[in-house]
Amino acid sequence: MERVGLYVPGGRHPLCSTVLMGAIPARVAGCREVILCTPPRRDGSVAPEILAAAEEAGVDRVFAAGGAQAIAAMAFGTRSIPAADLVVGPGNRYVAAAKALVAGAAGIDFVAGPTELLVIADRSADPETLASDLLAQAEHDADARLWLLALGEKIVRDVRRHLQRQIHGLPAGSPIRQAAESSLSRIEVIQCGSRAEACEAANRIAPEHLSVQVSSPRALLPRLVNYGSLFIGSGSAVALGDYVSGPNHILPTAGAARHSGGLSVLRFLKVVTIQEVKQAGLPRLGRVGMLMASLEGLEAHARSIGIRLGERPVEAVLFS
Repeated sequence: MERVGLYVPGGRHPLCSTVLMGAIPARVAGCREVILCTPPRRDGSVAPEILAAAEEAGVDRVFAAGGAQAIAAMAFGTRSIPAADLVVGPGNRYVAAAKALVAGAAGIDFVAGPTELLVIADRSADPETLASDLLAQAEHDADARLWLLALGEKIVRDVRRHLQRQIHGLPAGSPIRQAAESSLSRIEVIQCGSRAEACEAANRIAPEHLSVQVSSPRALLPRLVNYGSLFIGSGSAVALGDYVSGPNHILPTAGAARHSGGLSVLRFLKVVTIQEVKQAGLPRLGRVGMLMASLEGLEAHARSIGIRLGERPVEAVLFS
């Protein structure tokens, strides 16, 4: 790609990690220019954490612009913000909707809206660890979507108990606690009678983050096919994936994991083809091409090939 646009949410938190996750793959891919849009702070400035990450990751220009209008600006261009060939990055529901609307005018990575976490857990899982993962995801956004696919009833009771205790450990009345309480109030608990049933439900939901905390978790891998990023075992905190464990944290949401994976260097590359048919190969390819054209009823196609074969009648080529 020549020019790519990266959207970095600002809101309550300066997500400097998202700058790295979006800009570094673009630079590795060899993109000529990387621009970045992020919501300004109340005084109109951009958070220094985001600016520092942009400098480290090789971002060319940073614009203090957020929301759906920033997505539109990078897709179509304005007097100050140039149009990009590709727009990537996560955001809230309005940013996600805007990306879906501009797709075509510019390329997009995928719809990356409010964050999601689905946990598959059995009685071997540590409920305190499970609760901490769910709470960490919930603090991202009041619209975060959470699922607990439980193999057994006791794990659900234990996780709920630890969630209440951990929530009360957050500052009372803080935006983070309010967002967490809002998300956790809508957590969807699904009791599953077997591992196969849990995997089937997880594949149907296709979550952004999928955490498997059961005994012998690798045994479930052949059954799990739809997810943005998979975390196996109690040591694999989803929060590590946000920062340091390796794969990109810009991931598909809202079921898009059924057809898309996470952002990578590959999304900043495009496959182009070059064709040159020399005289030696023309008779063999030409006969097949003219036959296909005749089957489709496209006479001009057949004639354009026939002229190159010496302007022989189409019938002579087809039936000789």
